[in-house]
Amino acid sequence: MKKTMAFIIGSFSFVSIYFLWLLFSPESLTTLGSSLFAITAVVISFLLQLTVYRHASGQKRKFLLLFLLATLSYLIAELVWKYQVTYIYEEEIVFPGPSDIFYYFSTILFIVAFFYLVSTNNHRLQFMIYLLDLLIIYATIVVLLSVEFFVPVFKASGFTILETFASTLYPALVLFLLFAIVNCFIFNQNTLFSQLTIKIFLTAISLQVIGDMLFAITLYHYIYTYNSLLEILWSLSILLFGVATYSLSETQKVTQEKTILFPERFKWNVFRMIVQIGCILALHIFYIQTNNKIYTLFLFGTIFLILLRQILSSYHINRLLGTISEMKNKLEEKVIERTEQLSNKNQQLIMAIDKINYMALHDDLTNLLNRRALYENLNNFMRDSKPFTLVFIDVNKFKPINDSFGHNYGDEVLKVIAKLLTVATKDFGIVYRQAGDEFILIINEVDQTCIDEVIKRLIHDVMKPVQIFDQKLTISLSIGISQYPKDAKEIDELIKLADKAMYKSKQHSLECCYSE
Repeated sequence: MKKTMAFIIGSFSFVSIYFLWLLFSPESLTTLGSSLFAITAVVISFLLQLTVYRHASGQKRKFLLLFLLATLSYLIAELVWKYQVTYIYEEEIVFPGPSDIFYYFSTILFIVAFFYLVSTNNHRLQFMIYLLDLLIIYATIVVLLSVEFFVPVFKASGFTILETFASTLYPALVLFLLFAIVNCFIFNQNTLFSQLTIKIFLTAISLQVIGDMLFAITLYHYIYTYNSLLEILWSLSILLFGVATYSLSETQKVTQEKTILFPERFKWNVFRMIVQIGCILALHIFYIQTNNKIYTLFLFGTIFLILLRQILSSYHINRLLGTISEMKNKLEEKVIERTEQLSNKNQQLIMAIDKINYMALHDDLTNLLNRRALYENLNNFMRDSKPFTLVFIDVNKFKPINDSFGHNYGDEVLKVIAKLLTVATKDFGIVYRQAGDEFILIINEVDQTCIDEVIKRLIHDVMKPVQIFDQKLTISLSIGISQYPKDAKEIDELIKLADKAMYKSKQHSLECCYSE
């Protein structure tokens, strides 16, 4: 902000020199010098704004464009005014003149620039409703003050209606500009303006308001003269406008989402509606008392603005309802979509759990129940005191087969044996893979005659030639049997007894052997 401070000091130095010129310059050169000072002030302000505009972008660039156009209009007004003062109005001021059109236009552009910033940082429709409320209230106040105070006073002093209107319009516009700046600062905090920028803008517009009020007073009393201190106030005001816009180049931009005008919008809306009703009543009362056509015109104009405001409010509410409905539908779609995703995830989780449980209880080579499943099932049988027969099965000469033909061949042999055992015993028992080439068959029966029949069928269905890859192989088994609870009441003991019986049958080349 060092350059901004330097420009502020330079602005005050400029108007100080301007003031000294008005005090001590030769009378013949005072008007010319004053004109040069006033025009130079506007040119400096314009150049400062142009410097920032060339490097600006987005919202700031549009704001500065409006400011440049306003300053350009002000420059044209100054040139026309100084030409009138120097070469046309030698003794009496003609008011309003051509220059006043450009002054009015300049002020309107300044107002538009600040309200543009408010509209871009807030919802447009809500801003339009808010602006209509301000226009209704402000226009009513201006009309009441003008008709009840300014018009009678100026008319009594010999002013025409046009002169009275022009005398009150410009101060009214400048006051509205002040209001626009205040609104802009309220709704754009920490987005575009620094604290220093705010102070410079407020100082500039305050000087403008003071100068215009004093101009209206001096004009009313017929004491306005060229080259007065009012010229210095106006020059300082326009210089500070330029310095304030230049300070934007030294302000770090902070992005901010669109906000809602006045967070407590319900109370504020109620307040504005009450004030609007008060405006209508005031206009109506004064119309009845005076039968003034101006009151009639503004009464109907105010009613029209309120009607337009209500239409915009209804449209805004309709859009909000539409947005809410759309958000509700999207939310429902998201909920349905999310529910389906969760359902799919849940199904995948169930499948994964089932797969883990399956893998925990099954042998990954043969898909038979494994040793863990064997122990769980036998524990259940023993807990329920159910008698059963444990058949221990071992593949004869499996190691030589594995060594001769390889592990892949051996794995295939185990798969074939597992399938044959499962098919042969599916009606009366469950087959488990114990380990390696050892299998266990659990039969829910302890009758020896029945067990003998099962073993015969098992031997018949399994111990026969089978095709393994390109080799034909005859499978032979050694079988040992133990029974619960006759032989043992512990699982490990039952398996140990059946294992011994199996080795006995293997040693004596028997098909089957019972534990002793």
